[in-house]
Amino acid sequence: MNDPLEKKETLSGKKAKPLGNEEPKQKDFVNLPVTRKNKRLSVQSRNKAALFGIALVFIGLAYFLFSPISQVAPLKIPSNQTLENVAEGSTLINSDSDSGLVSKDFKVQLPKSFDGKKSRMLIWDFAAEDGDVVEVLVDGKSLGAPFMIKHKPEVFYIEVPSMLQIKGIKDGGGGITYAVYFPGGNLTYFNLAPIEGVNSYTITVQP
Repeated sequence: MNDPLEKKETLSGKKAKPLGNEEPKQKDFVNLPVTRKNKRLSVQSRNKAALFGIALVFIGLAYFLFSPISQVAPLKIPSNQTLENVAEGSTLINSDSDSGLVSKDFKVQLPKSFDGKKSRMLIWDFAAEDGDVVEVLVDGKSLGAPFMIKHKPEVFYIEVPSMLQIKGIKDGGGGITYAVYFPGGNLTYFNLAPIEGVNSYTITVQP
């Protein structure tokens, strides 16, 4: 009995391939259309990259603005060696030798409400903490042992009226420079204490 397949092969001159052995066609992934999902993933990736860049910019600005600075720009202290509205414990210059100060005596007038009372007096090193040592006296009497002035103010209570004296004990280098402030007034006084000498502050009340 003749096989139909053999006849077909004879007529065409080619051997027919069985239907079950057909090779699958290769998909062209290069030219596939972009789906909505692919578009959404692409947009999300770009948004994440943009947000990451913005975050880096803010981190850089925060570091620049809030990182501690080891030095300060020198501030010119006027010849009268006083400044208004200076924050307590302010550091104004990098070293004592930059101050340009001379040893001076001052007259300090406080509001009349301080008459017969005590006023706080704050003293600190407004330059480098280099080991300067001073002693505080009121009307010739010491208010305590000599101490090293630092950026953090030391606080004393001064009789009003009285004679306040700051005595220089030890120079850490560049001169014994310091600042004093009486919260009842608005002036900060900058001075240079001579070694074994004194700066005098005559404390009175306003008329």
